[in-house]
Amino acid sequence: MKNFILGFLLFGSIQVWSQVPKKIVVEHFTNTKCGICAQKNPGFIDVLNNHSEVIHLSIHPSSPYSTCGFNEHNPSENDQRTYYYDIYGGTPRLVIQGQVQSTSTDFDDANLFESFEDETSNFSIELRQEYFSTQNFIQVTVLIKKESESSLSNAYLYAALAEGLINYDAPNGESEHYDVFRKSVFETSGKSISLPQNIGDTVQYSAVLNIHSDWDQNELYTIAILQSESDKSVLQSESAKGTSILSVAEKEEAKEVRIYPNPSTGMLQIDGLNSGEEVVILNNLGQFVYRNKTKSSSLDLSILPAGMYFLELSSSESIESIRKPFLIIK
Repeated sequence: MKNFILGFLLFGSIQVWSQVPKKIVVEHFTNTKCGICAQKNPGFIDVLNNHSEVIHLSIHPSSPYSTCGFNEHNPSENDQRTYYYDIYGGTPRLVIQGQVQSTSTDFDDANLFESFEDETSNFSIELRQEYFSTQNFIQVTVLIKKESESSLSNAYLYAALAEGLINYDAPNGESEHYDVFRKSVFETSGKSISLPQNIGDTVQYSAVLNIHSDWDQNELYTIAILQSESDKSVLQSESAKGTSILSVAEKEEAKEVRIYPNPSTGMLQIDGLNSGEEVVILNNLGQFVYRNKTKSSSLDLSILPAGMYFLELSSSESIESIRKPFLIIK
């Protein structure tokens, strides 16, 4: 009995970590002037509607029709994803979990995703989106957490800003377009990253994107795909579709704080700074680069490299901090 109790206590004291469900992501390469796309896409959308758990991103490459309106909006980044999979040259095409599907794939097959179901992953992804109304941009942060043991130390991270629904009478007859790729969050087709080393650790990557006047902010959301560098298989994916982009406009307006000049070379003036407030500066990765309590309205950050930064002000009298973006140029 003593051995049993001792064993139970030892087991109960150990933190148990396990793999998490791997989400399914399909990258859908299509074109608004492609007649075959118009024939196949409706059945495919029906399949997607019956698999709401599947993450979908539609990309519009310049081949076979470079005058596709969605491609013309951002031709290099739409095409780059086809180069990544070596499928440039024709539409429609599907890539599921990083695996290129045959050109003969049945787009309206009800079992299209069956072979990819019930898989698990050593990593989870969290997406955060913040909208800065006064500057009209979105800050996107991708957090990757190691959930269980893995020998991988590096991976490939692709993240995209998509528009959930666009109503547009396309030349091929399609009028509703879903999950339309608009902009890469990081490099043109993604970036090589270092994964968290220890179970429970998290790494984060952030970027700031200007909102184009053609985009419907209410339909914008982020997709992130974590892939193996060796074979492009998907390790994990996540979508922020259906979640509202957090607006920080209320915080900006709640306190009159002004940073100028903006952009600057690093010599800043801060209007609205109260005595005893803590000044915190973060880079676009969310890392602290400056932190201090100051009574001066002048701040010398000229030592910092060029880039987007965020100033946060907080005090013991305020529960919420005030966040203001600014740009340093060299």
